[in-house]
Amino acid sequence: MKAYLITFSGDFATRDKVTEHIDSWPEIPFWYCSMPNCVFITSDLSASAIAEKLEKHFDVSDGKRFLVAELNSNAQGRLPKQAWHLMANPDNPRLPEEKTKK
Repeated sequence: MKAYLITFSGDFATRDKVTEHIDSWPEIPFWYCSMPNCVFITSDLSASAIAEKLEKHFDVSDGKRFLVAELNSNAQGRLPKQAWHLMANPDNPRLPEEKTKK
C-alpha cells in the first residue's frame, strides 16, 4: 500500500465530487481531506493508474489540472495528525483511538 496526494484545480471538480467518485473504488480503502482541493489516499494502484481513472471520469479539457503524487518520508509542513499518520502508515492509515483519562 502506498500513500498519495491528489490535488486539483477548482475547475477540475469539487472536493466532494472527487471523494464521492473515489469512494466507489475498491482499490482506495482509505482517504482523508484536510485542505481544499486535496485528498490524501492509500492504494496499491500506481499514480498513473489513479490518474487514468480520474481522467476517464472527470472532464480534463480546457486546461483543467490535477496531480497524483506518491508521498514519502521526505515531506514537511503543517498538517493534522491524521495526514502524517496516513503518510507514515499507508497499510494502516487510521489513527489509533486515543485513550481517555477517567
